[in-house]
Amino acid sequence: MIKRWIIETLPFNQIGKSFNQVYSDVNSTSLDLGRGNVTEERFLSSLLELKDEQALVIIDENDIRGTNYGFIKYNCI
Repeated sequence: MIKRWIIETLPFNQIGKSFNQVYSDVNSTSLDLGRGNVTEERFLSSLLELKDEQALVIIDENDIRGTNYGFIKYNCI
């Protein structure tokens, strides 16, 4: 579920978002859905799994971008 939320928060236009922006967005989604806070450790683990899957690219901590593959795999487009 967290991996999908991460992909959903990334823009399609290939403008990157920072680690903190993505984490805040995912945590807000989790809270809105009544799932509680997402730990930073769990978030980071999911983020690195997505990177390994090539569903996103981490340029640096201020530039995380989704890939077309990731958007399609997680049904975001």
